[in-house]
Amino acid sequence: MSMTNLSPRNRLVVVFVLATALLSTVGGLDTANYQQFFPALQQLQVSITSLQAQPDNQSLNGVVTFAIKNPTSYTGLGLQSFAVNFTTVSSNGTSIPEGSILFSPRVNPLNPGSTVRYTLQFVGSGAGPRQVTQLLKDGRTISYVFALLLFPTTFLDRVISLTIAYLCISSGNAAACQQQGVIIITSGTGGPTRGN
Repeated sequence: MSMTNLSPRNRLVVVFVLATALLSTVGGLDTANYQQFFPALQQLQVSITSLQAQPDNQSLNGVVTFAIKNPTSYTGLGLQSFAVNFTTVSSNGTSIPEGSILFSPRVNPLNPGSTVRYTLQFVGSGAGPRQVTQLLKDGRTISYVFALLLFPTTFLDRVISLTIAYLCISSGNAAACQQQGVIIITSGTGGPTRGN
């Protein structure tokens, strides 16, 4: 049976049925993607792929590379910026706060299965580099502790802001970072919501 054999009213019904089926399919795919949103936030993977430091009395002369991966099938995540606070910790337990790094790359999509890498330099602050240099001269081992805050961009940017916190510990080797939580701040009257 062809459309030409149908009455105008039945043709209109067939067009509406086809349009409804098409829109339902598109809506279903978007809904399935949306349901992956919060699991995708929890499953983002951050790691240190390399870390090198050659401390002297003025600087830690460090370079660290972070890798951020979306292992899920969710599309729609991007990264607008991240902030890093870091501390050096020696094998005798001495902890030396070294400062912060704020990095705002151009917005990069975090596509399903893809990994983006960022290489940052870190120098330390105050007397920190001198203390680290002395600890190394005394035969101590130094670990670098990075508290990393990701600020992703999503379809919800107008109503919420998201921050994902990670803790990374490395002594110069590659290291996996542990997610500490997802902080959601709505633009309404409610306060922040924290998920884990």
